[in-house]
Amino acid sequence: MEPVTFVVDRTRDFKKSSEGFFKRVLGMGSDSRRRNPIIILKRLQREAFSDLMKLRDRQDKMERVLSFYKSSKGSPFQEVSTHMKGIVDLVGALLFVDNTQQACDALNKAGRRIGINTRFIFETAVRQKDALIAEFVTGQNNFGYLGDVLGNPMVLDKVKYTSIVNDHLSVISVPLGARTTDFEVVPGVPKGLPPFGPSLFSEWRDCAGGLMFKGLKFGASSAVLFSKLAPLTDSTAGRCSWSTFVQLTYQTYNEMRCAVSGLWQMPSRTGQVIQLGPLSIPVGFPKRKLPFLDAQGQPPPSSVTSRAIDHQSASSQALMVELSFDESAKLGAWIELQSGLRHWGISLSDTPEDEVGWGLLVSRMVEGQSRRRLLMAKPISIEVWNPSGKYRVVSTKSMPGTRWINLLTAQDCRVEICTETKTILSVEDILALIGDRCDGVIGQLTEDWGEVLFSALKRAGGTAFSNMAVGYNNVDVSAANKYGVAVGNTPGVLTETTAELAAALSLAAARRIVEADQFMRAGLYDGWLPHLFVGNLLKGQTVGVIGAGRIGSAYARMMIEGFKMNLIYYDLYQATRLEKFVTAYGQFLKANGEQPVTWKRAATMVDVLREADVISLHPILDKTTYHLINKDSLAIMKKEAILVNASRGPVIDEAALVEHLKANPMFRVGLDVFEDEPFMKPGLAEQKNAVIVPHIASASKWTREGMATLAALNVLGKIKRIPNLV
Repeated sequence: MEPVTFVVDRTRDFKKSSEGFFKRVLGMGSDSRRRNPIIILKRLQREAFSDLMKLRDRQDKMERVLSFYKSSKGSPFQEVSTHMKGIVDLVGALLFVDNTQQACDALNKAGRRIGINTRFIFETAVRQKDALIAEFVTGQNNFGYLGDVLGNPMVLDKVKYTSIVNDHLSVISVPLGARTTDFEVVPGVPKGLPPFGPSLFSEWRDCAGGLMFKGLKFGASSAVLFSKLAPLTDSTAGRCSWSTFVQLTYQTYNEMRCAVSGLWQMPSRTGQVIQLGPLSIPVGFPKRKLPFLDAQGQPPPSSVTSRAIDHQSASSQALMVELSFDESAKLGAWIELQSGLRHWGISLSDTPEDEVGWGLLVSRMVEGQSRRRLLMAKPISIEVWNPSGKYRVVSTKSMPGTRWINLLTAQDCRVEICTETKTILSVEDILALIGDRCDGVIGQLTEDWGEVLFSALKRAGGTAFSNMAVGYNNVDVSAANKYGVAVGNTPGVLTETTAELAAALSLAAARRIVEADQFMRAGLYDGWLPHLFVGNLLKGQTVGVIGAGRIGSAYARMMIEGFKMNLIYYDLYQATRLEKFVTAYGQFLKANGEQPVTWKRAATMVDVLREADVISLHPILDKTTYHLINKDSLAIMKKEAILVNASRGPVIDEAALVEHLKANPMFRVGLDVFEDEPFMKPGLAEQKNAVIVPHIASASKWTREGMATLAALNVLGKIKRIPNLV
């Protein structure tokens, strides 16, 4: 090729490439080789559709594999279907203010736990549609409910199995920890909140089984619940109770739900029960009652059987209406009729999915015209003597000895003794014990006998009540008079034993006996020391008695004759016999060459507090003696004085006493009673200069048997109309 021609061709090519470059950069002209975006999008759409079809094909293959796995004989549990969650219950700790046994029982009946408790729920799906739930509870021991007999901190509380028959029908079995809430068609309890409905939804039973139907608007459930009651001496015998629960619901178009529920308890009979761990399985009903044997295997003098309260007439029905404003906000109202009681409530709650929820409940219980009888969360167990007796006498506690029982049975009385293990019975428990017919009741100082109990006793035909105690500050005497119920107590029989304990507390506090005992048990004793547990000598000191009645005078005689102490006492009435005793004993000591003892009746209580080295309280409890010993009274006493109280706890302002003990380590106190029994004020138990015992002043065998006998005579004298029996 000629050089000229070569140069010309290269120049043309350069010109064309330069023009194309500038056109592309400056957007001038058009490029026929430029890609069309519509073509590019169509190509991408075709590729995406192809990938989607491949994914669907893979999904079909995976579903066929999973279906084969589920239908195989491998593990029955579904994949990713087993989970566990924990719930921390703070309601009992945050809202529980009233520290009474009655309030505790009310919370128990409502399914609440006292204190901070944690519930672990294990839930898994079985055979595709079925569900298995196991609940474990750990936390504060609540009246023996939490923790097993071995002291393990966590217990199995519930086992529930739900079998889905079809889209509408389910079969539910609860072999352990059954409640009526397990058979609610639509649970009415917002998540994370306490139960808002009637109390029948918290009824406690051992095991249960039932059916549940759910339709588009209509639902229904029915269940039979079983519980084993107090066992007899024979390990295979026991009492059993059957209950039937029914619920019908209807859902309207405007998000309103209406539910009608009922719980009926069948008469319980003595039956044979097989115990398999926590499960109780009934296997038969013998026709005759088994005898109750004593520790030596011999039957007692009177016929006695162990049974539970017959709840034949116990039933409960409820009507509930619930309106939903949205998915979380609900307004509910319900009314419950429960054997003569009307219980209603209105609840409002809002429980959003990812926010803090809240709930409010306002309720009230009103007594109806029929006999008042509560359906308890757990039936009360009792022991029966002379079942065919004409008169029915109930004792709310087992009392020492059998003499009092024999006295009642010999007079044609049927004696029923509550054998519950809890220390203090609630009003609901006592109402169940009274039942529909009761002639008399022997009660305890820890029970609240007021308007409710005396009205129930009157309706049951009762005319007599006796405290197994000398005091009666737990009894509303005006209410008893209103309903024509005679009230008795047990004075005199416990005079000496109570005075003995007061004297023992005086000596223990003076000589620091409890401190020395704890010191030895701790292994701290290395040998005798001059200043080791130096206390006070009682001889020649002055003992002060506030309230010189039977017990106060008996205590004074023991301290004077036993420790040769002088006496100063304060009482509204002159203790003439006590004064004569001290005078005679003083002359006896003088005749034997010893320093005679003296006595003085103080004009005011302040004189006793100021002059006495040991002060013992024996007044009655009323408005004038409540907090008789307070901050000002304690300030009057000597710095090394000893204060003893075996009368009534509220006589002392316990909080002020704790502060005084902290500020004055040489001041000592001996207490048998407390202001808020069975509780003590914070800090009292930590004070080394305090000797404290659990209300055992009358705790001698002879005394307690005498108290029981006297209480029985009180009741017997009224129902048999025997004048001057006591």
